[in-house]
Order: sequence, then structure tokens, then C-alpha cells
Amino acid sequence: MRKENRPVSIVGIEGFQRRPEDRAIRWRIAIAMGGTALVTFLVSHVLARTPALAERLYGTGFWPLISRPIARLTGLLPFALHEWLAFFYALYLAIIGFRGMRAAIGRRRRWANALAAGAHRIVRHASVLIVLFYVLWGFNYARPTFEARAGWPDWDGIEPAELINLTETAVLAANAAYRELHGTDDAGAPTPFPAEAGQLEAALDTGWTRAAAQLDLPRATARPFGRVKQPLVSPILGRLGIVGVYVPFTAEANVLRGMPAMRAPTSMAHEMAHQRGVTTEAEATFLGLIAAALAPDPLARYSAAVSASGHLAGALLRVDADALRRISAIRLPGIRRDQADLEAYFERFEGPAQQVGTAINDRYLRANRIPGGTANYGRAIRLLITYSRLHGPGVLPDRPAPK
Repeated sequence: MRKENRPVSIVGIEGFQRRPEDRAIRWRIAIAMGGTALVTFLVSHVLARTPALAERLYGTGFWPLISRPIARLTGLLPFALHEWLAFFYALYLAIIGFRGMRAAIGRRRRWANALAAGAHRIVRHASVLIVLFYVLWGFNYARPTFEARAGWPDWDGIEPAELINLTETAVLAANAAYRELHGTDDAGAPTPFPAEAGQLEAALDTGWTRAAAQLDLPRATARPFGRVKQPLVSPILGRLGIVGVYVPFTAEANVLRGMPAMRAPTSMAHEMAHQRGVTTEAEATFLGLIAAALAPDPLARYSAAVSASGHLAGALLRVDADALRRISAIRLPGIRRDQADLEAYFERFEGPAQQVGTAINDRYLRANRIPGGTANYGRAIRLLITYSRLHGPGVLPDRPAPK
């Protein structure tokens, strides 16, 4: 009687045989998606060589058409949508990972198959995020600098006397803004942040409209986007040294929850700049200060004036510490009280995590061709000084006329 031929496993070790819960790994899909992400990244570098083209096709063409509607939609929500999406995504990954690990431990699935499936998923998801990042915002890095668009002269340095004069002028402007806000030299308590930020945000939107007209910014800059969020993970962001963050996937601008009033409006305006397609930190700081200074809200103007004087004071400290001590002495006691309150707020977040967060931010900025990484923040001082030379005498716009 003829014996039936039975298939024999090539691999005789049971641990390497296919098991019932093994997943089919389609690497062609992952490779195709990874290739798309790589091409998207390379396109950003090609566009960076033609900034004018990037400005025309993306910055003032495609990008506002897709990003602003997303910002307006997510702005209707009273919470930060992105952190809930991140939470549920992390929960999904945890469940998938737990199931795969349990199956492998129970010998219903090979460890190699479980790890390969995880790698396959990481490649696919990361590829989607990379493509979305550049399509929704990242190509803005290829656009011309603000100075190039505005036709501003190249930076040629500053003499100590000019820096001293600008710093003193800025401190006096901050004093005037504090008196406008409180009607006194010292309110006796730190400046309070309004219970409802809607009015302040509307004023900052108006400030952006005025800034766009004064500085001939792209048309989309003058239009309102979404509200500024204060995420629940603010304590984590603070410990990482992050004061604010823009999330392009949901077009949401975010600042730390509970930030003192002296700093909050300018931080909000900074993130609103990113929301409007401004990529470099220096330009976001500078344009945010201009918008806050032009806002029809005394708290916004006060925050802008104090922040501008602080930037200049930091520059003066490296040039003439004695002059800085003399100028600092004329600050109103109420402003010094607000500064102490701000320092106490940020002291809560000090620790090694800040160094990690700063390093990550620096690598991110350098990867997107921001010269100097986090050092780029310092370029805001040059922009403020150049603005003063072109629009002076002050380092910020004068108080806007009421409507």
C-alpha cells in the first residue's frame, strides 16, 4: 500500500514554526509609506533652495487654505484636542503591544513575528505623521526670512550707546504700560490674568491684523485662526522647559496653564505666530511682540513692553552691566513684583528634565534648518532693534488709536 506523502517543516525547532496568531507582515506597504515620507522630506529641502517658490506655492497658496479651516474648527473646542488624540493613540499602542506580548509569552505567536509587526506599525505610523507634518505646516520652513520679505537691511551691529538708549526707552515704556493697566506704580499684588481669556485673544487677533498692515505680512496673517489652548499636560511641558507649543496636526496654539499675566499674552502671541505660518522662534517672538503691542488691550501691551525691555536688558548685560543696573533701578515696584512672581512660577519647573527638553527642541530646530537651533531665539533682539531704527523712536509701536 502506497504511503501518503506528508509535508515536512523545513524548520524543525518548534519555536521558529509559524503559529496560529502570527501576523502577515506586508513590508512592501511599509517601504512604500517610508519612501513617501522620505520624498516629502527631500521636497522640503528642494523648496528651501527656492524660497520665493515656497512662498508662492505653499506659504501664501496651499497652506492657508488647509491650515486655517482646521484651526477654526479645533478652536471651537474648549480643550486641547491634540492631547486627547495623543492619549488615545498611546492607549491604542499599549493595548496592541500588550496583546502581542501576551500571545508571544503564551507561545501562540513567535516573538520575531510580534516584534516585526511592531516595527512595521512604527514605520507606517511615523511615515504618515512625517507627511502630515510637512503638508500641514513643515514646508513653511522653506519660506523666505521676514527680513528678506520685508526688504530690511542686513544686520550691521549696534553701538553700546544705542543699546543703552533703547533699553532705557523700553523700560520707561513698560512703566507707562503698567500705569495704564493699573493706574498706579504698584498695585500691591501680582497682575492678575483675566478669568476668561476670550477678550484678550480677540484683542491679540486685532493686534495681528494691525501688525500685518504695518509690516506688509501675508494676507492670511491678518485673519483670526483658532483659540489658544492651555493643555492639561502643562506641568510636564513646564518641566521640559516648554512655555508654549504649536501642534500642526490640529493647528492648535498652546501655552502653559496658569502662567502669570505679565508673560502669558506675549507667549500666546508667539504661538499665534506659529499658527500663522511663522516658523523661526526669533520671528515668532518679534512678530508676537508687535501684535501684542498693537492689541487694543492694556494687559497685552504691558506684557509686550516688559518682554521687549527684558530682551534688550539681556543684551545690555553682556555689554555694560553698570548701565543695566542704573536702568533697572527705574523700573516700577509693581513691575518688579510681577517679575518676582514670574520667576517663582518657573522655579517650580527647574530640574534635569529642562535640559532634556531644551536639547530635544534644539535638535528639532536644527533638523528643520533653523540656524543655531535654540540660539535662534536671540535673533529677536536684532529684529526689535532694526524695527526701532525703521519705525522708532521706541522699540515697539506706540499705543494704538482706539477704534
